[in-house]
Amino acid sequence: MKRITIVTVLSVVIGAFFLSGCSGYVHKSLLPGDIKSIKVPVFGNNTTEHDMELTITKAVTNELASATDLRITDTNPDSILKGTLVETTYGSLIKNSVGTVTSGDVVLEVALVWMDARTNNEIPLRSKTVSASATYNILRGESRALAVQKAADLLAKRIVEAMQEEW
Repeated sequence: MKRITIVTVLSVVIGAFFLSGCSGYVHKSLLPGDIKSIKVPVFGNNTTEHDMELTITKAVTNELASATDLRITDTNPDSILKGTLVETTYGSLIKNSVGTVTSGDVVLEVALVWMDARTNNEIPLRSKTVSASATYNILRGESRALAVQKAADLLAKRIVEAMQEEW
């Protein structure tokens, strides 16, 4: 009788382990396995916002460096990520009695192309356009420039997510 109880308990424990999903966990990059390096040229800018492409390119480069194993290089990269800022929108959420914006938002949208530099073939992305927004409130000491940086950082995270393979 004692032997049946031990076998039953072990069966339940092993079954629970397999059903929990932990047994299928594999630690690997979500990026294509044969891509080890990337070049990120300065993004294009189809808007009237000068130098915004520099802010976005820097944010993307920083995010790739911190969130992936890709080596960022200008020399013989495996892949090239090209982006173009296609839209920048500033919205006013709250204005004071004289019409000055005290709270607003910034929306950035980028069109992306990721190329395999060795074959000149396009690498699939989850999305070819990525956008992000951030708000600011002058009364809390926040500036529109701070919101632009926050939106660029969020945009960079979303770009890296768009580069990752589907599960």
